[in-house]
Amino acid sequence: MKARTLAWIAGGVVVAGTVGWLVARPEAVPVEVQAVDKGALRVTVEGIAKTRVRDRFEIAAPAAGHLERISLRPGDPVARGQVVARIVGPASAPLDPRARRELEARLTAARAAEARASASLDQARVASEQATRDLERSLTLGKALVIPASDVEAARALERTRHEEVHMAEAALQQASAEVAVARAALGREGSLGRPVEVRSPVAGAVLRVARESSGPVPAGALLLEVGDTSRLEVVADLPSADAVRVSPGDAGTVSGWGGGVLAARVRRVEPAGFTKVSPLGVEEQRVNVLLDPAGAGWEALGDAYSVDVAIVIREVPDAVRVPSSALFRQGEGWAVFVVDGDRARLRQVSVVARSGGVAALEGGVAPGDRVVLYPGDKIGDGVRVRVE
Repeated sequence: MKARTLAWIAGGVVVAGTVGWLVARPEAVPVEVQAVDKGALRVTVEGIAKTRVRDRFEIAAPAAGHLERISLRPGDPVARGQVVARIVGPASAPLDPRARRELEARLTAARAAEARASASLDQARVASEQATRDLERSLTLGKALVIPASDVEAARALERTRHEEVHMAEAALQQASAEVAVARAALGREGSLGRPVEVRSPVAGAVLRVARESSGPVPAGALLLEVGDTSRLEVVADLPSADAVRVSPGDAGTVSGWGGGVLAARVRRVEPAGFTKVSPLGVEEQRVNVLLDPAGAGWEALGDAYSVDVAIVIREVPDAVRVPSSALFRQGEGWAVFVVDGDRARLRQVSVVARSGGVAALEGGVAPGDRVVLYPGDKIGDGVRVRVE
């Protein structure tokens, strides 16, 4: 009888202890988790940008007079030398000696500028041809593993730059030739009896904007219309200066957010001077223009001054161990995550290699397949019971 009583007492103690432990046991903290994976991570700089025609020409009235109505509309094609506007003036008075000397000097200066632009174009063409030959040699040496791939990429970038310099020199020569034509026309107007002055396009392209459609009097120098080649676009992204310093010419990029697919682009230039821009929140920011060129097909649907989103790849980490950035938190001077092990959260110290787009590449502490806690709160600690939701 005594032994049975002791057994009942002992059983009661065990049950009471178990019940007390269950009551005192802390409730598991609900957490959201995501598995660690492995793959490439591209670190990008992103921003809002606009397209623009690379070579834009503003055609102004060469003389005061009565402008005839301009029949051209935005998007209409124009040929080089095509008459785009006519200005009828009154019978001009004979030029006094001083005015004639000024116009003759203007014509001489315009001709000198045209000769200088022609020489610059010849130099640009020679440099472009040399860069093409250098690229061919670099490609041959690169295939033979004589030079590193970076030298081949540098030669390819230089060849593109020289090729673009030829286009710029051609545009400068066209502009200088137009100035010669304007100066010659100004001299030729002496004594004219109201004959129309024909305003011609300096380049082939399309009409971008008509500044003055209706007929009427116009002063000399008044803007009439803008023309440019819409097939030669560039993208201008004004990035914060802290992001712009991480971008280099030749970096690959993508253009999206324009209503179509993702287009390939490549950085041509990071402008050396910044400017101040006020954000929508009223904060002054230092911005820098980064220029990108098309690097593939599909750009035909875009025009001048279209709004786009750009993403420039400044670094790529292959075979990175990736976790969501929301799983990271500061631990002393470094970073850490919580890994779910069974029903417990375990603290792991990690090193962040790179971060981009809400994803971080890590070294040490975690492995692909581990489940990390997202948005860890104050209730989570090393060894705390958790419940995955």
